[in-house]
Amino acid sequence: MASKPKFVEVRTKKKVYQVPEKYAKLPSISAIIRAMAKDGHSRWDIHKQTGILYQHVRNVLITPLAG
Repeated sequence: MASKPKFVEVRTKKKVYQVPEKYAKLPSISAIIRAMAKDGHSRWDIHKQTGILYQHVRNVLITPLAG
């Protein structure tokens, strides 16, 4: 059985989020959202696990990256 992921705090200017340790070193909240989605987490799972607003998660995932 797989062990539960360890969560760490990631701070922005206004908020503190709880993210799995695997993603904590990524440069932005959007990068964390994209990485979690790429690893198979649903929008709802990302929202519930991290405390990031569902609408923010959705917007990040439906907006294509520039470039």
